[in-house]
Amino acid sequence: MLQRILALAQKEFIQIRRDRRNLAMMLVLPILWLILFGYAFTFDVGEVPVAVVDRSGTTIGAAVADALRSYDRFVPADLPEPSEAGIREAIFRGEAVMGVLIPPGYGDEADAELHILLDGANLFAAQSAARLIPGALEPAQEVVRAELQARTRAHVAELIAEAAEARKAEVLEGAASPP
Repeated sequence: MLQRILALAQKEFIQIRRDRRNLAMMLVLPILWLILFGYAFTFDVGEVPVAVVDRSGTTIGAAVADALRSYDRFVPADLPEPSEAGIREAIFRGEAVMGVLIPPGYGDEADAELHILLDGANLFAAQSAARLIPGALEPAQEVVRAELQARTRAHVAELIAEAAEARKAEVLEGAASPP
């Protein structure tokens, strides 16, 4: 079996040696493709046009909108109408690749989520935009953290005050009633 494989390999090497064009194609084409795909064809998108609409009315929503608008790889797109329809129109016209709609109550309500619309016609730009979102939202994380800490502190202080009032009423009721 090994002799047959070696004989077949020897026959192929003889054929390659006879036809220099095959040898050139086997060596030059992969190197050419490597150069072209490595340097000439780049699928990385440098700047992504983004439309941001903040309807939240909260400090967290404003921080998220500011973080998205000020991110260095995002270019803010101007919207004639700040709404989901305006975002869709900007994407349809090619003025934006991604749109972010921050809904009312975002940051205050537990079920409020960001709405992100991507232009699927421009695949590489849409994929780049989706990958860049976590990095763009990093500056807003400190504001979100501070807001949540303040809310938690206020809630805990309220619970402590309620518990203290209940205990005070209990102690006063116990002192007022004779043993």
